[in-house]
Amino acid sequence: MRLSAIGEIAQQFWSDIPNHFDYIYIDIYVIMPNHVHGIIVIDRPQNVETLQCNVSTKRDVLCNITQQQFMSNISPKAGSLGAIARSYKSAVTRWCRKNGFEDFGWQNRFYEHIIRADGSLDRIREYIINNPTKWDKDKNNTANLWM
Repeated sequence: MRLSAIGEIAQQFWSDIPNHFDYIYIDIYVIMPNHVHGIIVIDRPQNVETLQCNVSTKRDVLCNITQQQFMSNISPKAGSLGAIARSYKSAVTRWCRKNGFEDFGWQNRFYEHIIRADGSLDRIREYIINNPTKWDKDKNNTANLWM
């Protein structure tokens, strides 16, 4: 698979993630025509928050906070996987808009999975490595956004 200008930027910005976040390194990844598969390792001494946001649904709590507090509560926490994904997607989108790719866009969310065992890690790495060979059969192979 050969990357387009957007694909090249997506790859460059992905590999640059550790330069913007502490305790982060990139394991295996692949830039696909319309998405990215990758393993981001968060290797910090405390627990890792993986939720994209934290929201209280109690009506009395929501009514007593300011809009700024509410937005802070639902935003990804600094250094979380959600914050990393949001920053990455934002950087690629900003580059696209600056460089004439106004129609570029991401899906709204991302899929996350905590890898807990070496066997699972090996299977996920294999899936990522082999993913490009399955692209011709992919149900989403309708547009070559990054190719």
